[in-house]
Amino acid sequence: MQVTNRLETMKRLLNIAAAVLCLCTLASCEDFREIVTLQDPTTFVLNTPAFANCNYDLDNSDVVVLTCSQPDFGFTAPVLYTVQVSLENDFVTEGKYETFSMSSSTARIEVPADEFAAFVTSLSGKDEAAFPITEKVYVRAIAKVKNTDVSIASNVVTLNYVTTSFALPPVEFKDQIFVVGANIGKPWGTWKPVAPVYGMPGEYYTLVYNGGGNDNGLKWGEAEADWRGYSALTKITDNAGAGISQKADDDNLIFANPGWYVLHFEAKIVGQKIEYALTVEVGRAFIIGACANGEWNGGDANWEMIPGDDGIHVSPAFVGGGELRAYILVPGLDWWRTEFTLYKGNLFFRNVDIPNNWAENVGPAYSVQGAEGQKLYVDFNFNTGEVK
Repeated sequence: MQVTNRLETMKRLLNIAAAVLCLCTLASCEDFREIVTLQDPTTFVLNTPAFANCNYDLDNSDVVVLTCSQPDFGFTAPVLYTVQVSLENDFVTEGKYETFSMSSSTARIEVPADEFAAFVTSLSGKDEAAFPITEKVYVRAIAKVKNTDVSIASNVVTLNYVTTSFALPPVEFKDQIFVVGANIGKPWGTWKPVAPVYGMPGEYYTLVYNGGGNDNGLKWGEAEADWRGYSALTKITDNAGAGISQKADDDNLIFANPGWYVLHFEAKIVGQKIEYALTVEVGRAFIIGACANGEWNGGDANWEMIPGDDGIHVSPAFVGGGELRAYILVPGLDWWRTEFTLYKGNLFFRNVDIPNNWAENVGPAYSVQGAEGQKLYVDFNFNTGEVK
């Protein structure tokens, strides 16, 4: 009986101890929450380097070392530091400053000299012939608490002499560009790829319909949602009588006369920029080769595809069977530079050498076999097609 009473007493004591420990733990947790309340600091100091008035030669450096003090976030917070540079002490206006891709988890920040040189080069806006250059560079740091939106910018430090050679990579032509407009796919929502001319870097082409007038504008760009207009073209040549003009309020390209048009863009590299000129031609497409009675003459009107009222281009009936060959006519270019085939119901524009045929040189899936009496149907609005 005494043993039983002792066991019951021990159980009660253990339960009381556990309850007290729990209360203490909860109190400690509450105290801890108060201790680590995240604060918005008011100051963050980026130290002025000892050599701020000496020459920083980026050509012969691996890193530029910066140091700072950790802002008071209310506790020793895990912080990431990033660095921004400007040549005009403007860290507000887009294009006037750059942010380094690297970040540091310590107050010693090692900025890669090659990226620093690239930023100084691009921000200077100077042509390559002007290099090497020496610039006054303004630097600041951003401290951000990890996994939060809490951040603070430091003071601005001036590096009075930063020297670099030209440090930007060579500009390259885009693989393709895009057009968008009131009459292309989903109005103002479909960015239609403009295919590169095979074997002629910097030239692009497409076939589009335009309904004419101010309500049927068109824009273009190097990427989707890159809204460039009339003023972004260095030259416009209208060989189709389209009556192209600039819509004043939105810079759209306006076609006075409705119709199908070939857009032939020609790009050239000027310094670090790519400039584009546009030639507009009458929109025409053709079949050629085995399905065209074995004829291989580019621009043969007997094999021209004709657009219907529904906008679908239809070829003449095939005379003879074999591999389909088709192209958009761009005056001045060989037909095979603007050739296309069908791949999974979509237009696939030639991008490789085809000394024999699509089947052998690209792959069987890209080779469309036509039979006598069939026709090619193409919707250039959506770049789709079929043979039937």
